[in-house]
Amino acid sequence: MPIGIVSSDDFEAELRSVSVPVKDRNIGQIKKPDSPGRNKGDVNVPTSLQTIIGDSAIIGGRAEAVALANAFGISPSSVSAYSNGAASTASYHEPKTDIVKVLKNTRQRIGNRARAKVLAAMREITPDKLKMTKARDLAGIAKDLSTVALNNDSSGLGGVGNKPSIVIFAPQLADESRFEVVMASNEL
Repeated sequence: MPIGIVSSDDFEAELRSVSVPVKDRNIGQIKKPDSPGRNKGDVNVPTSLQTIIGDSAIIGGRAEAVALANAFGISPSSVSAYSNGAASTASYHEPKTDIVKVLKNTRQRIGNRARAKVLAAMREITPDKLKMTKARDLAGIAKDLSTVALNNDSSGLGGVGNKPSIVIFAPQLADESRFEVVMASNEL
């Protein structure tokens, strides 16, 4: 049979002439390929590990959390999601309540310890110590610890979250002396 476009009758006749029956032959099957990436509902990182990495980001900082995540083959963008309470970068703005609860408790614990240290440092500032230069050091400690306490305040009154920021751009003014002088004449 020649190669090319043939009629259905010719095709059926050619199939009948083959020694192996059609039903016994292995005819190809079209399968839909798996989509790349994670399938819906597929959780590759357990919630306990997500919580530990998010907790590590709060306690030890982002660098420590990224190092921990790298040990498990987890991307730095996932670390950002876990420290926000989300299970993935796709659900960044929809945090999971169980992860958020652990992270909130960690922030509260840090804030409580910092506030206790602030009070202890403030108690050490006595009238006698105010006369000495070390009171400045105690005031610096109190100020630094109060900042830590505010940044880890779970009531939302502290520095956690997005604050509005204003950026003012002031272009540099060019001085006339920087421009080249071109003399024009009326002569043609």
